Amino acid sequence: MNPCPHVSEGAGYKILIDEVQYSNMGGAAQPAQPLELLRFTVETTLDKARLLAEGKKRSNLEFKYLPCPGRHPDGDNQFDPGLVRELDQAHVILEVWGTIYPLGNNKHKFVLEYALVPVSFLKTPPPQGIIPAVKDMPVKPSSDQILSFFDERGADLKAFYMVAAGAQAYADRDWNPAVHFLCKGASLLKGKAGREELLEYANELASSAAQELRKINEVSVGLMSADQVKNYCKFAMTR
Repeated sequence: MNPCPHVSEGAGYKILIDEVQYSNMGGAAQPAQPLELLRFTVETTLDKARLLAEGKKRSNLEFKYLPCPGRHPDGDNQFDPGLVRELDQAHVILEVWGTIYPLGNNKHKFVLEYALVPVSFLKTPPPQGIIPAVKDMPVKPSSDQILSFFDERGADLKAFYMVAAGAQAYADRDWNPAVHFLCKGASLLKGKAGREELLEYANELASSAAQELRKINEVSVGLMSADQVKNYCKFAMTR
C-alpha cells in the first residue's frame, strides 16, 4: 500500500482521504473521483460536525485533512499492528477509502470503508476498527453519484470521526475534548444496527475520561455522583 505524503509531519489530528477506485479485477485500478474533491467533501462534513459537537466549548485541537494519491487499502488485513502503531504515532485518527466493483449488466457495488485508527490501537481486539458501508447501484456511478453516497453516509462519517477523535484525545489524556467527542459520537451511533459494540466502547471510554476529570475536580463533572460519572454520556446528554 502506498504511503501517504506528509503523514508524519507536524502536529494535529489527521484524517487521511485515500482513493475511491474502480476495482482492477486483474488490471490496473482506476481512480473514480479526484482526490481534492473527496477531501473537500469530507472536510466540509466533518468541520460542521465539529462545530456541533464542541459548541461554545471549542477546543484547541487542530485537524488536518490529507489527500493520499495512489493509496488504497485492499482490506482490513493491511492494517496490521505495525501499521496501526505507525499511524497512531502520527496522530492519524481516521482513514477513508472506497472501491467500486462491477456486478455485471452494468450494475455496480460501491464499498466505502473507514479505519478508526486510535480505536484499533487502544483496544485489542478492536471494536469494529475497520467499518464498511455498501450500496448496490443500477449503473456505473458518476462523479455526482459517488459524492452523493458520501452525503448519504454522512451520519456514519460524523459518528466515526467523533469516536476516533475522542479516543485520540483520551490517549493524549486530554479529558475534556475526549468526553465531548465520545459522547457526541455515542449519540450518533445510538439505535444504529451493527454499531452496538462501538457505541458501548464510546460510552465506556467517555465514562473513564469523566472519572479522570472528577479526580481533578473539573467543574463540568465535579458535582456529579459516582454513578452519574460511570454513565457519563447518558447523564450529560439529558441535563
